[in-house]
Amino acid sequence: MVKKERNRYIVFKLYSSNDISKENLIKDMWRNLLTIYGEYGASKTNFWLIEYDEETKKGIVRCTHTTVNMMRTVLALTTKIAEAPVIVKILGVSGTIKTAKEKFY
Repeated sequence: MVKKERNRYIVFKLYSSNDISKENLIKDMWRNLLTIYGEYGASKTNFWLIEYDEETKKGIVRCTHTTVNMMRTVLALTTKIAEAPVIVKILGVSGTIKTAKEKFY
C-alpha cells in the first residue's frame, strides 16, 4: 500500500523594487528548482504555487512534507526574477492552507 504524501504550505514575501508577475515567479522558481536538484529532485517536491498577490508580493507554495527544506533552499537562493533583483523571506510553514493564511498571510 502506497502512503499518501502529506503537503506543507510555505508562505513567503518578495522584496523587490520591480513588479513581479505570477508567470515570471513560477518560471524562475522552476528554473532554480531544476538547477539545484535536477528533474528527479524536482519531481519529488510536488511543487505548486497556490497563491500569489502581486500587490503585497506575498505567496503560498505547496510541497511535500519531506521536501520542505529543499523548497526553503530554492526560495532562499532565488535572487533574480525576470532579471529583477529580489529577496525572498519565508514567513512560515503550515500543514493546511487555512492555517497558513491565518498565521502568516
